[in-house]
Amino acid sequence: MEILRNDLSQFSNPSISEIANDDVQYALPHEYLALQNELEEIETHMKSLSDLNHSAMNESSETFHDNAPAEALRDESIVYSSRNRSLLSILEKIQIIDYPSEELNFITIGSLVSLQFENGDTEQFYIAGVVNYSKINDPEVTLCSYKSPVGKLLVGRNVGNKILLDSNKQTVTILSIRQIGKDSPLIYNN
Repeated sequence: MEILRNDLSQFSNPSISEIANDDVQYALPHEYLALQNELEEIETHMKSLSDLNHSAMNESSETFHDNAPAEALRDESIVYSSRNRSLLSILEKIQIIDYPSEELNFITIGSLVSLQFENGDTEQFYIAGVVNYSKINDPEVTLCSYKSPVGKLLVGRNVGNKILLDSNKQTVTILSIRQIGKDSPLIYNN
């Protein structure tokens, strides 16, 4: 799916039941753009590796098995090619969604959630679409994919709900939910 960078408006948001669909990867616009940027960087680097490999083959020893520069470039090309295929696979499944409306009172992709643990400690989580491409400007906020075990427990919940975390058999209470928009200083935009 290729879209123009300035044409990222008016995407619809999935329902809570649609979010559970594993065949689709939901992404907020800034996550999609970050993924596109990485893909462009990889493709540019792969092109330069191809040019360097051509030079290494022409300037180095006559036999391929003794051509260390060409072998190093080949190995690097394999790594970048693999990452390129991985990104293209992610892009095939991506559905871009809009930032959540400020009026939403439940947790969804793009929500900042404050949880209180049984011992009184609080922690904030940002529910991301493609977590590897979502960057937060606050080190106190934990990025959490909507597909992660914690994300799956939180999506669709409301303030005051109590949730049992399987990892440590601890109950947490949802203290607050804030929907984060594209212009929020919390989101790091590349």
